[in-house]
Amino acid sequence: MTYLQSDDFMIWSFSIMIGVVLVLWILKFGSRSKPKKMIKIRSDEKGFTLIELIIVIAIIGTLAAIAIPQFAYYRVRAFDTDAMSALHTAVLAQEAYYTDYQTYASTGSCQEINDISSDITIVITHSIDQYHMFAKHDNSLHWFEVHGPGGTIEATP
Repeated sequence: MTYLQSDDFMIWSFSIMIGVVLVLWILKFGSRSKPKKMIKIRSDEKGFTLIELIIVIAIIGTLAAIAIPQFAYYRVRAFDTDAMSALHTAVLAQEAYYTDYQTYASTGSCQEINDISSDITIVITHSIDQYHMFAKHDNSLHWFEVHGPGGTIEATP
């Protein structure tokens, strides 16, 4: 999944703003039935001027340029938190597996670890008395790891 970059969004919003300005310009001055000079607006006419519409579009574009990258950042953080939570659940399942079989589970041998989440990839290396697990959400680029027993979850470099 690709995230919308801030520069891409600025170019996209600027091109839409230019398009809207051109459409409004054509609607206001493009008809051949009107004289070429600007028409004086009567004081009893209602509506927005072209400059007011351009300012509103610029404000909306600026707010969107700030909000969309922040939204993408919060999505990635949520995916990473989901991966860390799944890794913590896998640690608990490893300890339960060790209690039952006096060895740690490998990738695919423990049903509780396999059932954690379909969006999380968990890789396990183990020996009789220790394990090393990695977890990554499918929509994130970050891996997390834990060495057990009794390790803490850390981001991989």
